[in-house]
Amino acid sequence: MTRTPPLNPPALALHYSMPRVLFVLALVLAITVSLGYHLFAIAGLFGARIPLHVPGALTAGFALFVVLAFALEPLRALRHRGPVVTLDEHGITDERRANPFIPWLEVSSITLGFMQPTRRWLVLQLHERASHRLRSGPLAGVRRSLRRALLLGDWHASLSLLACRQKDVLDAAEALRQAARRRDAAGRAARG
Repeated sequence: MTRTPPLNPPALALHYSMPRVLFVLALVLAITVSLGYHLFAIAGLFGARIPLHVPGALTAGFALFVVLAFALEPLRALRHRGPVVTLDEHGITDERRANPFIPWLEVSSITLGFMQPTRRWLVLQLHERASHRLRSGPLAGVRRSLRRALLLGDWHASLSLLACRQKDVLDAAEALRQAARRRDAAGRAARG
């Protein structure tokens, strides 16, 4: 006897993991301080030939780059309350994205990132019509090519700072997508 999956699997709400957020912020701070120390130490080796403002400017520039590249999301996480990513019967919502909601019926496949650096990303491939609707603007083709080169699909949600196991999220997302497809098929059969 085979068990049929539930018609409506439970929704899943993912929040930031404060231990992970604090660890990333501490790591970013340590790297920035270490670089600053080393730049000033190198300047000391050259004595008076390098003015002190040169390593200071290099340190400030690198610190700004590190903050913009790696610390913005953890800093936002400290202020954020409530779920960041929500998977329910209708689709997936990621509060961090410009296009935060994708309905399950527009998703053709779901997986985790393909390469080790992207294994903490939930990657969604969309049906062609949905992909074109989502991507508009002058740089849409460039962005789509870049995402595909990085193997991040048409739409993705980072799970790295969230309190979850990636495999559990993948399983829940696939169950919710399959349930939405079954409901849609049942609705079309009832109408037709």
